[in-house]
Amino acid sequence: MTRVARGRPGRRDRRPTSRRNRSLGKLIEKATVDCYDADEAEGGFSVALEENVPLPFPAKVVGEDVEVRGFDIVSGATVARCVRKGKEYTVTVLSLEVPKNLPGRKWLEAYRLFSR
Repeated sequence: MTRVARGRPGRRDRRPTSRRNRSLGKLIEKATVDCYDADEAEGGFSVALEENVPLPFPAKVVGEDVEVRGFDIVSGATVARCVRKGKEYTVTVLSLEVPKNLPGRKWLEAYRLFSR
């Protein structure tokens, strides 16, 4: 169920409504607990991803297989360092398609929710 914020037609209320989103909300709180602004929160999430998502792991970016080797912050956004056919690429974490059984996947889902 999606709630719509009153007084703002077409805009969704970002409060987690499902049990799944509440658990992701707890991960967001954990990653950003001591952060004072958006830059610190982004940094907190970058560290949380490094600590909680086992590296390297397979993923897809625009349908192509890559291996994710780490996370960094570039221009205020968390990015993934990926390798494909021996060449290194940097892509936004939001563009990763990860396996459903990936340990730590919930952290990537929490980042996706946080980034909205």
